[in-house]
Amino acid sequence: MPVTTIECQLTQAQVKRYISGADLPDDVLNALERHLKACPECMAEANRQREANGGAPVEVAQALIETEAKATLWSKALGKFAKTSG
Repeated sequence: MPVTTIECQLTQAQVKRYISGADLPDDVLNALERHLKACPECMAEANRQREANGGAPVEVAQALIETEAKATLWSKALGKFAKTSG
């Protein structure tokens, strides 16, 4: 894939770590996800790499991560509620 902007270059430099689930700093993760949502070429490359490694496309993986995070927050909230009301 031809890399056309500095944002694309930075994204491509981090995309393998991103799709492998590496622990990226929040600012890097946020910038990477913003760029992937805005740049179809980089999203396609990220999906190509993920699928080549046997994983789900980035959009699917991100939805799963968000769902898991919401479930974790809900579970923690319920646990705190149970402690305070019991």
